[in-house]
Amino acid sequence: MTLMRKNLFALYGLFFCLVALRFGWAADSADVRLEDMRVVASEADVRFEAGTGAVFSDSLPFAPGVLFQSQGVSASQTDIHIRGSSFSGAGLSVGGLALRHPQTEHFHAEWPFPWEWFLPPERLTGQNQIRQSTAHLVGSLDMAFRPVTSRRHVEAGWGERGSNCQRALWQSVRGSDSASVGMGVFATRESMQGVDFDDNDLDRLGGGGHVQYLSDAVRADIAAAHQSKTFGARGYYGVNPDWPAEESLDDMLALATLSDRAAPQPLWRGAILWRDTRDGYSLFLPGDTVFENRHRTRMAAVMLEGNGRKENGLGGRWRASLESEHLDSSNLGRHRRNRAEAMAAPEMAKGPLTVFAGLRCRAVSETRSAWLPFAGAQIDLTERDTIEVSYTENAREPSFTELNYESPGSLGQEGLGAERLQATEIAWTRDDRNASLWESALFAHRSRNTVDWIKAEPDAPRWTATDLGRVETLGLEILARHAWGRRWVLAAGYTGLHKRNELDPYAARYVLDYPRHTVQADMTVRLTDALSWHWRQTWRRQAPIPARETSEQRSGFSGRMGLDFSPEEARGLRLWLVCDNVWNDAFEPFIGQPVSARRFAGGLSMEF
Repeated sequence: MTLMRKNLFALYGLFFCLVALRFGWAADSADVRLEDMRVVASEADVRFEAGTGAVFSDSLPFAPGVLFQSQGVSASQTDIHIRGSSFSGAGLSVGGLALRHPQTEHFHAEWPFPWEWFLPPERLTGQNQIRQSTAHLVGSLDMAFRPVTSRRHVEAGWGERGSNCQRALWQSVRGSDSASVGMGVFATRESMQGVDFDDNDLDRLGGGGHVQYLSDAVRADIAAAHQSKTFGARGYYGVNPDWPAEESLDDMLALATLSDRAAPQPLWRGAILWRDTRDGYSLFLPGDTVFENRHRTRMAAVMLEGNGRKENGLGGRWRASLESEHLDSSNLGRHRRNRAEAMAAPEMAKGPLTVFAGLRCRAVSETRSAWLPFAGAQIDLTERDTIEVSYTENAREPSFTELNYESPGSLGQEGLGAERLQATEIAWTRDDRNASLWESALFAHRSRNTVDWIKAEPDAPRWTATDLGRVETLGLEILARHAWGRRWVLAAGYTGLHKRNELDPYAARYVLDYPRHTVQADMTVRLTDALSWHWRQTWRRQAPIPARETSEQRSGFSGRMGLDFSPEEARGLRLWLVCDNVWNDAFEPFIGQPVSARRFAGGLSMEF
């Protein structure tokens, strides 16, 4: 038995001893409704993430069934993976409008806003994503603004090797129960040294504002934020780690959402966004040679949708959207791409059965239009149990990096076609309206023109964007969330995947180098009214590919723990301590790229 496992068992033993000694509140959970549990969970997440998460390392909210994979730490560069997707197949959406990035979809997880402004993200896949958003290829994390509350928050933190952070958040609400206006501003700064390699440092500045109007009839949110960061990128994107590298990103995002306030979901809503990113990359080669990229990407999008059902059970959804993408690049050239989409989905409900079918028309400049049908049914077996069956189709245009990039480490391929995805799913959900939510799904994906960055042979000098042809994915997913009173919240998930494909390269960067088994857990325990303990754990077992020669290269066990202390004697004061990569796991999510070693950080915040 390894020392890591001995330490793990000892920690678990200590934890459950604390549980046995302290948790005598079984009676507290008897009358807790799911709505209460969700509030508890989101409050715990926000408190923890606002201090330890938004600044140091793993900053993105936990979502079962979603894998965040970072180069360095998440504040440097992080990809989102859902159901075995590549980073290009999953991303964020706001109010149903997907946030895309045509230069490099590595920026799908970039988010200049503070997470406290938003409700916990809702993961959308299959028919839920197609009917509720303009949709990334496989899945999206959909964000919705939370009601503004009056608060003043300041925070500072310090970590090993000179890491430090500061942030401030101010919000105010004015008005009555029938109509109110909320406003908020924030500013943040963080610095980390030696993230993985000694010269891979990180410096980030950010700030922005938010205005919200709530009335009995409508809800409107307008927000704008900017972040500027520079980070060492030695070894990132598969580049030879012997060569130093640096990347900078300026990201300006403005968006607005508007909807009515019909329950349980709005009858209509709209969203509009504008985004401007400037990405600079410098690679320092032997002989004082510098390879540089400079990209500016501008995006604009607007979406309007409606949803309704008549008394006879007939109804449906419709949506129309327009997107415009502009790229000016020193390496990729100048490009402009426009996208228009229309969706109509009639549905019929009779008793416990709801049946729907629909069609999306997706028109993209300079490529052929795509007609994407979908259909499905929902059966409410009981008040708690629901079964959904669906078939959906989706499409994705290659990024301009996949099409045009050429560097010492990577090579794009002109002429790559649009990726098409056919997805079939059967899912069961149990919502007991008490303290738990269970979901399970069997799904099958078949994609064509699937793009991955591969090396066909061990001595290949560069990663090449390659059409893998047809890739078939079979998957099983089990997700759960449970709360024991207001003291203990647990979320967990398992995802099992198996892929079949036409190529068998030596190494793959994203699509074919995937976790065949992933187990995730996230727990917040309130040991006392003042002290909370947080634990986040992921275990993964990669699919075998030639580049992962040993068992150690196929299994990862990353963990994160933290303590949160709010003394009753000092109202508003909160102290936190966090440890990233608790077990000092050396598993490399990207072959040949080391991960950040165990790192401790702590800090304090004050609510006024």
